Amino acid sequence: MICLREHIKDDLILNIAEISQKLNIETYLVGGYVRDFFLKKNVDSYKDLDITCLGDPSDLVKKIGEKYKVEQINHFKNFG
Repeated sequence: MICLREHIKDDLILNIAEISQKLNIETYLVGGYVRDFFLKKNVDSYKDLDITCLGDPSDLVKKIGEKYKVEQINHFKNFG
């Protein structure tokens, strides 16, 4: 596993990482952003982020929603 924190400049991703750390929730950035990052494509304006975490994501989703003033948040408690 590679820690990309020092290479990422996107405030949304950094804020999610910070919230995750404060809540002690192990959270991972996955999907297209990570693929494109490793393919050295421009990810600076990437708007489609996929994250996953170990355990119940409810607290994480709630805190992210509060940070960005989102009134309704949908998340998949169990995927698959």
